[in-house]
Amino acid sequence: MPHVPASDLLLDLRNREGGDKLTVGEIADATGGRIPGLVFVVLGLPETIPMVGFSAILAAPIFLAALGLALRGQAGPLPRWLRRKKIKRALFRRAVDRGLPWIRRLERVAKPRWPGPAAAHRLHGLVGMLLAIVLAVPIPGLNIVAAFGTVGLGIGIIQRDGKLIAWAVVAAIVASVGMAAVLSGLWAILRSGFSG
Repeated sequence: MPHVPASDLLLDLRNREGGDKLTVGEIADATGGRIPGLVFVVLGLPETIPMVGFSAILAAPIFLAALGLALRGQAGPLPRWLRRKKIKRALFRRAVDRGLPWIRRLERVAKPRWPGPAAAHRLHGLVGMLLAIVLAVPIPGLNIVAAFGTVGLGIGIIQRDGKLIAWAVVAAIVASVGMAAVLSGLWAILRSGFSG
C-alpha cells in the first residue's frame, strides 16, 4: 500500500456513505489491513471520545495488531468475529472532526528522526499492547492519555518519527502506572470492605 497521510485516510473514511454503523473490518481494510501505523491512528482516534462500553471494541483490534507487531515485526490479520464488530458511523465521524486538525498539525511537524525508536517495530508492538490494555479498562482520564498515545504512536510509525514514538512510550508508561494505581486502590478498598 503506498504511503497515505493518516489525515487523508481518515477524511476518506469519514466521508464514505453507508449504513449507520461501520465495522472494524471495513476500517482495517481501508488501512490496508496490515499497516500498523494506520491501524493505530484510525482505531485510536474514536477512543478520544469517552464512551462507556465502547473502548473494549476498538481496544481488541489495537491489541491484536500490536501483538503481531511485537511477535513478528508486522501486524497480522484480524479474526472474523472481531472484523464483524460495529461502531456507530456518527461517532466515528465526530471523532474524526475532533481529531483531524491536530493530526494534521502533527503530520506537518513529524519527520524521520531518532532512527533507533523509529525502527524498533517490536517495541512499537509492546507499547501498542500496553496502550490497548489501558483503553480496554474504562478509567476516565487515563483512557484519553492512552488514546492520544495510540494515535501518536501510529503517526510516529507512519512518518518514521522516533521522537513522536518516544512520547507515545511515555504516554504508555504514565497510563499503565496510573491504571495499576487505580486498580490497586480499588482492590485495597474491596479488601478492607470484606475484612470489615
